Amino acid sequence: MAADSQDIYRNLSADDYQAAPIVVESMCANCEENGETRIMCTSIPYYKAVILMSFECPHCGYKNNEIQSGEAVQEHGTLVVLRVQKPEDLRRQLVKSEYASIEIPELELEIPHKSQPGEVTTVEGVLERVHRGLSQDQEKRRLLDPEGAAQIDAYLARIQSCWDLKENWTLRLRDPTGNCYIQNPDVRHVDPRCIISHYHRSLNEKKLLALADDNDQEEPVEEEPAPEFKSYEDAKQEVLHFATDCPNCHGPTEVKMKPTDIPFFQTVIIMSLACDRCGYKSNEVKSGGAIRDQGCRLSVQLREDVDLARDVLKTDTCALSIPEIDLEVGGNALCGRFTTIEGLLTATKEQLDAQSSFFMGDSAESEEKSAVMTFLEKLDDIIALRLPATIILDDPTGCSYVQSLTAPMDDPRLTKEFYTRTFEQNDDLGINDMKVENYGELEVLKEDEEGEEEAETTTLNKLKLLTKQKEMDRIQENQKKTVNLCELYAEDDNEVDEKVQRGLDAQFLLRSTPEDVEKYSIHLRKQLMEGEGECLIELGVPINSNSKNIKTGIPEDDMQKAVDAHQKILEKIPAIGTLVVRRKQTGNLVTEVWLVRDPPEEKDFIEARVAVVGNVDAGKSTLLGVLTHSALDDGRGAARTKLFRHKHEFESGRTSSVGNDILGFDVHGNVVNKPDPHNHNLDWVQIGSDCAKLVTFIDLAGHEKYLKTTIFGMTGHMPDYTMLMIGANMGIIGTTKEHLSLALSLHVPVYLVVTKIDMCPANILEETMKNITRLVRSAKKLPILVRTMDDVVHAAVNFPSKKVCPIFQVSNVEGTNLPLLRQFLNIVPLRRSLNENDPAHFQIDDIYWVDGVGTIASGTLLSGTIRLNDILLLGPTSNGDFQPIPIKSIHRKRMPVGIVKCGQSASFALKKIPKKDVRKGMVLVDPKTKPVASMLFEAEILVLHHPTTIKPNYQAMLHIGSVRQTATLVSMGKEVLRTGDRDKVQFKFIRQPEYIRPGTKMVFREGRTKAVGTVLSVVPQESLAQQRAKQKEGRNKHYGKKTGGPKPPNGKPKVEKQLEALSIDKLADSSSA
Repeated sequence: MAADSQDIYRNLSADDYQAAPIVVESMCANCEENGETRIMCTSIPYYKAVILMSFECPHCGYKNNEIQSGEAVQEHGTLVVLRVQKPEDLRRQLVKSEYASIEIPELELEIPHKSQPGEVTTVEGVLERVHRGLSQDQEKRRLLDPEGAAQIDAYLARIQSCWDLKENWTLRLRDPTGNCYIQNPDVRHVDPRCIISHYHRSLNEKKLLALADDNDQEEPVEEEPAPEFKSYEDAKQEVLHFATDCPNCHGPTEVKMKPTDIPFFQTVIIMSLACDRCGYKSNEVKSGGAIRDQGCRLSVQLREDVDLARDVLKTDTCALSIPEIDLEVGGNALCGRFTTIEGLLTATKEQLDAQSSFFMGDSAESEEKSAVMTFLEKLDDIIALRLPATIILDDPTGCSYVQSLTAPMDDPRLTKEFYTRTFEQNDDLGINDMKVENYGELEVLKEDEEGEEEAETTTLNKLKLLTKQKEMDRIQENQKKTVNLCELYAEDDNEVDEKVQRGLDAQFLLRSTPEDVEKYSIHLRKQLMEGEGECLIELGVPINSNSKNIKTGIPEDDMQKAVDAHQKILEKIPAIGTLVVRRKQTGNLVTEVWLVRDPPEEKDFIEARVAVVGNVDAGKSTLLGVLTHSALDDGRGAARTKLFRHKHEFESGRTSSVGNDILGFDVHGNVVNKPDPHNHNLDWVQIGSDCAKLVTFIDLAGHEKYLKTTIFGMTGHMPDYTMLMIGANMGIIGTTKEHLSLALSLHVPVYLVVTKIDMCPANILEETMKNITRLVRSAKKLPILVRTMDDVVHAAVNFPSKKVCPIFQVSNVEGTNLPLLRQFLNIVPLRRSLNENDPAHFQIDDIYWVDGVGTIASGTLLSGTIRLNDILLLGPTSNGDFQPIPIKSIHRKRMPVGIVKCGQSASFALKKIPKKDVRKGMVLVDPKTKPVASMLFEAEILVLHHPTTIKPNYQAMLHIGSVRQTATLVSMGKEVLRTGDRDKVQFKFIRQPEYIRPGTKMVFREGRTKAVGTVLSVVPQESLAQQRAKQKEGRNKHYGKKTGGPKPPNGKPKVEKQLEALSIDKLADSSSA
């Protein structure tokens, strides 16, 4: 299926409108009735992909939660050893998969593989779970088995002793998948109490992970005889090949190895792996010489660009430090590599980003998060040479290398220092345990006085060897126990895994077995639910298949049989399918792409909003007139006059306000717009009734003097996509780049439409397309020129990922490629997530006055659902208050409806509310949210351009959603802000409080200054009633009861009487009456 090419793991984001859990019916393990399992595949920011599962039984109330890693099995297993000594160690975050085992030697405690589900917890949480499990039913156990209960009480006391840190203890986390993690409290320094090592999996662990067959045995591999070389120089010219398994697909491949010489240094070994089956590639550099007699410390001063371009050979044992930012990276943190100084710093930053996941997430404390962000910013400054620094490479083996720019002369910015290794460093390198004389015989301890020191050292070494041997024996014994436990359930697990992993092949519709039909029906329902009632299906493409040799296509003669089976399944769902395009595959195989939609419902349709931007005279209004009225332009602007709203727009031919135009498609994708033949007007109510999908074009101004209006349209009207239009004869001029950067800053996907190709010479069009391609690639997107219907499907399927940028070349006079653009608008999927169960939050972006009706407020529902007769809070007013309002009528595209859902635009009639009391930027929210307005808020901003510097008390026009108001910069972290700077600042609105939510994108522009940002937090402001109540308390406190004034006749203060008159309960009673 074409839609399956999208990434199923989504980042946790409030802007993702498609992230919704999958609900699967499952049997309850407690009462054996049917319950619901909710599954969500998501990507935790700064960490990795995970699968969240939650089960709940409505019959007995049983609940269970589980987390599993969604990452591939790593190349090696991971062993993490943590020495718990301080209370901070108990609070360390711990991530484990279901295949991980946990061991605490001091408690003689071992939690074997697959005995617990995968989870994200803390070190303290591990002890708490064991303690809770052993304490369960302890009271009954004391009555039935007093002796056993006493032993358990004694063991619980030992656990409590470790919990209270009365003694130091060790936690060993061993995960054969390599997907375990224990948090480092300070990512800038080497963790002194945690050791992370990687190991090759045993055969039993490979069987546990299904990387080896159950019948496989460890057999000695017959190695080919090594080639005979006449000299060392001949060996250095030979590329050696070694057979191995690919760490990505686990298929057979080979590693190539070759020694080479580095001038003025030594011989190194370059190893490279390239898998022909999956395309995985990796390379590594190892030192080709012996361990030097002394360690080496290399110091490089970074002052110029050439310093960043120095070649670097870093071994596995080499540590890195930068004193200016207090950074220390351990020897085994980065693998051995041959790179540059800049590449080494970039790799260090990437690893710090990955390891700082728990300091950058939502649960992180603000101080720690701010410290990590400041540290990463300093590291960026060093890479950009804005901050002078010295990088120090400390290698105890002495085999690391940094290129000298003046070799063989001394380099003034490169310092080499040789030192004698300590005993601990020799012990880590294994030098202390090396025996180079009489190693074939057992060493006899000397007892005479002359060899007392040597005998003591030898005894310590032997004790270490005996301890390591006992440790390995105990681990092997525990592994055998784990394997025996897993074998008890191996058969059942294999059966379940086969059922889950077996998907649908390319030709399953030709067989149409009941099992395949059921799987396909579930798959279609899931796709329709995620697409809000529509999806793209490609017949002849495997679905959820894990086969390595995937065959795509159905024989052309059998395609009609597959289509008939497909139509029967759609009738049962029910759904309606429409053929979009047939694709040819290898041989006589073909596939067909179908658009599947839910049956149309009365007064309901799928809605997509497209912001239309571009420079003035790019042909925006003309294209919209052609699309919505199904009539070509005459070359003199006749099509655009059908959309203009103001007199000066007819005179100048330029849009100056935010216009809304609609294009409706029925369930089969046909356009339902039928303009009146006399006045060319469109009947919006008729279009809304006939369409299954409705595209709303937000026509924005292109002239620079209307840029504030354009920014408000992009932020306030919440577009799903942006259509950037460029005139082929004019190219990229004026506000084109401004509009593109605005869309990218707001994370709205963009596609380009090049107009006027009928009047543009071929050489000018070619130059324009080159400049467009260069501009798109500079935005880190892949340009796709749409020329066929197959290109339309490819662009539509991959467009929501924000990685591609489709480009259309159209002519409004000749109609060139207009059918391709209409089909793209018809099949492009939505990108928003559904928050229908959240409290209602409606954003007002426009206000009207209709005679006989009153004030009309239109906007977009950001979350929740609103129905007729619901009571919402309207605000904030100039005083920061919210007043209850009943919803008496709802209209969508001028059509009366009874309900509006999340993501849809609508308008409400606000009875008995004057138009002057409602403004753009106000909201209608659910009373359960208890909304509070604010004048002061904190945001993180990025200055895109500023001619000078920004300082406190700087004022700019802010655009936050539909809020548009001037604010003052109250405070910031840096002294001044310049172009390219990022900082946390505090803004204060000048005129009146607003209702804004953390996480909302913001844009501000003043003159030539441009900046974007995100709201981090808001400071609530007291309402007028709260302020008056405080003033009254202050007067009573100072002057006593005499200053209270005469009471009203009913004994209630005037403010309380007003609030009581506006209470929600009384308003609901009056509305029902």
